Amino acid sequence: MIAVAVIILFYLLIRNVVVLYNFAVQPYLIRLVPENEPLISILIPARNEEDNIGSLLKLLTLQTYRSMEILVYDDQSDDRTAEIVTGFLKADNRIKLIKGQKLTEGWLGKNHACYQLAKASNGDYLMFIDADVRPEAYLASSAVGYLQHKKAGLLSIFPHQIKKSIGEQLTVSLMYDILLTLLPLAFVRKSRRPVFSGANGQFMLFERLVYMEHQPHWWKKDQPVEDIAIMQLFKKFNIPCITLLGGEDIACRMYNNGTGAINGFAKNVIRFFGNSIPFTVFHALVTTFGLVVMLMMPDFRFLSMYLIGVLVYKAVVGRMSRESILKAWLLIIPRQLMFIIVVIRALIFRLRQDYSWKGRNIKI
Repeated sequence: MIAVAVIILFYLLIRNVVVLYNFAVQPYLIRLVPENEPLISILIPARNEEDNIGSLLKLLTLQTYRSMEILVYDDQSDDRTAEIVTGFLKADNRIKLIKGQKLTEGWLGKNHACYQLAKASNGDYLMFIDADVRPEAYLASSAVGYLQHKKAGLLSIFPHQIKKSIGEQLTVSLMYDILLTLLPLAFVRKSRRPVFSGANGQFMLFERLVYMEHQPHWWKKDQPVEDIAIMQLFKKFNIPCITLLGGEDIACRMYNNGTGAINGFAKNVIRFFGNSIPFTVFHALVTTFGLVVMLMMPDFRFLSMYLIGVLVYKAVVGRMSRESILKAWLLIIPRQLMFIIVVIRALIFRLRQDYSWKGRNIKI
């Protein structure tokens, strides 16, 4: 039992070291101005986004950087998505609507939409964003300026997540818990090893020449978690990549309810652990039963070290995800229970080898 307790504490120590390192480097976007006023293509794949697309387009037209085009790919929506976009493009000639065609065999919907958007674009930089993203007025300028400053080929930002329902509160925060305690974000740029890859398809910015040379959405056409797969592909080509947190620059309400959040994270959660089911299960078991093991130890110091470690990393994750430390502590147990539910759902999806998203079946 002592050996098990030592393994649990060592894993907890690693997570604390990683999250404190992330806190120290402050991986947020810096406000910079692009050099040489390049044309930025803002590319939006949209399928049944009538509730989101209008708000996004309004914010994009208010961007401080003016040299840009805004392309929306209507991916066979059966709601008012195209109608809303049409209303905007009449008032702003930078906005264009691309009518999506039938999905090509072998492709997943979003990957196909992004590839079509890239081919139709003219910009020196390609900025892919989801329809539910809410950017601040300086985002486009700062992101391109930052990519230029760091001389990178890809920048991905994890937007600040807006969580309204209790289900979202319990589920969406799991992303930060995994990301910030297992991935040193600065290593994404410093290391060429694919294991140090973390990306979010809600915001991905490419230098055009790099994108067109390597065609990432074509190569990863059938990947349900294409963002991480694309970054791993770029690392194999030794292309510098950057991963940041959104902070105050960009926000997103990823899901509208707890059920959607559970299903969405179940689709991705194993990928967060390097697409390793054993690692995913190990993490679930250690984080769920770690306290039980410590309570069984005769030496009180084991329990003390464990509790301190958990409270420290939960506080830092809460701070970096713009959540109160008190809430981060109060929700430790409910979020852990939700994580178990998500992992079980993910394993069921893997067993069935299918998943439904926006009316389309995909294999995960």
